[in-house]
Amino acid sequence: MTEQHQQERGVHFNDAPAPTPPPHDSPASQSRDNLVQENRSMSPMAPPSHQQPPYYESYSAQQPYYNYANYGNSNYYPTPPPHQTVPVMMANAKPEYFWNRRAWPAVFTYITAAGMLGALIYELVKNHQVTGNVIEMSPFNIMIGPSADTMILVGARFVPCMHETDRFPVTGTYQCPNMTDYGQTGATAPTLSPVQTNRTLVGPPCTLQDLCGMTEFKDPAVPDQWYRFLTAIFLHSGVIHWLFNMFVHMSLGASMERFMNPIRYAIVWLASGAFGFIFGGVFSPVGNASVGCSGALFGVVALLFIDLFTQWRTTLNPWWEFTKLIFLILFSFVFGLLPGLDNFAHIGGFVAGLFSGIIFFPIPTANRTATISLWVIRLILLGGLVGMFYGMIHLFYSGQDSEEICSWCKYLACLPIADMCDAYYS
Repeated sequence: MTEQHQQERGVHFNDAPAPTPPPHDSPASQSRDNLVQENRSMSPMAPPSHQQPPYYESYSAQQPYYNYANYGNSNYYPTPPPHQTVPVMMANAKPEYFWNRRAWPAVFTYITAAGMLGALIYELVKNHQVTGNVIEMSPFNIMIGPSADTMILVGARFVPCMHETDRFPVTGTYQCPNMTDYGQTGATAPTLSPVQTNRTLVGPPCTLQDLCGMTEFKDPAVPDQWYRFLTAIFLHSGVIHWLFNMFVHMSLGASMERFMNPIRYAIVWLASGAFGFIFGGVFSPVGNASVGCSGALFGVVALLFIDLFTQWRTTLNPWWEFTKLIFLILFSFVFGLLPGLDNFAHIGGFVAGLFSGIIFFPIPTANRTATISLWVIRLILLGGLVGMFYGMIHLFYSGQDSEEICSWCKYLACLPIADMCDAYYS
C-alpha cells in the first residue's frame, strides 16, 4: 500500500481536515442511502426479500469508515447486519457428563427395578404366611420389612445354607421361623437377631434344610445353595431399604447405563453385586443374613470415578469434583459401620466395580498407542478380576473363620465402641 493511500485511509487526529463524504448524487452515496432506507423498512425478524450485499461492499476504497466529522449522522453509515451467534467450545469448558447423554435405553435398570419391587412384595407376603404379620413387629423392623428368618427362606445370603459350618451343623436342630421357644427344647436361633415373640403353633424344631428353604440340598449332609450370592442382590430388608437403593438405582444407575449400553452396564452391576456378597461371606459373621443391591450400587459409584478421570483435562475444577466423590464414598462407608449393615459387601462391590468398570467403560483414546495400552491394562485387570473371584470363593468354601483370615478386618464393618465389634462377632 502506497504512502498516499495510507494517508487517504488513515484517521486524522491532527489539524488536517477530516475527509468529506462524496456528493449526495454520487453512486456510492446513493447506494448507501438506499441500503439504509431498506434496513429501516425491514422488520428485525422478517427475512430479506432479496439477496442483500454486505454493508462493506458499498463503500469506496478511498472513503474511511471512521469519519469523526460526520459522527452521529445516521444517514451516512449503513446499519450493520444483525449479529449471529457462533457456538464456541472453550478448551476448559465443562464436559457433557454421562447423566446428560442419551444414547442407550436403560433396559437393564428398569427390568431389575421391577424385579426388586416384585421380590419385596413376595417377601412381605411370605412373612405374612410364616409369622402372621406383613412386617416384623416383635422386634420391630425399622426398615418396615420381613424378619431375618423370612429373608433366609426367600434367598438371602446366609452362609450356613451355602456350605458346612461348625456353628450351624446340618445335623443340628433350629428354631423354626413360625415358632417360638415354647415347645422347642434345645433349638438354636438361626440368626443373631432376637427371637420372634409372636405366639404361633407349637411344634418340633426345624432342620437346617427347613430353615434355608429354597431348593433341597443335593447331599442332605452338605448345604450347597451357592446361588444366594445372586438372589440376595434382588432382596431388601424392608420398604425403607428398597426406597434408598431405588433412588440411586433409578438415577445414577439408569444414566450410567444409557451411556455405557445395557450389556456392559449389566456385567459391571452384576459383578459388583455378586463379588460384594462373596467378600462379605468371607469376612462377615457366619450367622448374619445379608440382602440388598448396595454392593452393585457401589460398583456404580466406582464408575463415577472412572468417568471423572477419563475427562479430567476437560472438566472445570476436577479436584473439586474428585473431592465430592471422595466425600460420598467415605460417608457411605462410615454409614455402613452401623449395626445391621454389611459394609464388606459395599467394599467388595466398589473394588469389583473399579476393575470391571475400567474393562467395560467406553474410555476414549487419542491415538493407536493409547488404544493398545488401554487394552493391555484391560487384559491385566480382567486377569486380576478373575483372580479375585477365584480367591474369595476359595476362601469362602474353605470354612476358615474370618478372625483367622484377618483379625482386624472386623473394624471395617463395626465401630470399636463399647465392645460393639466383639458382640457383633459373638
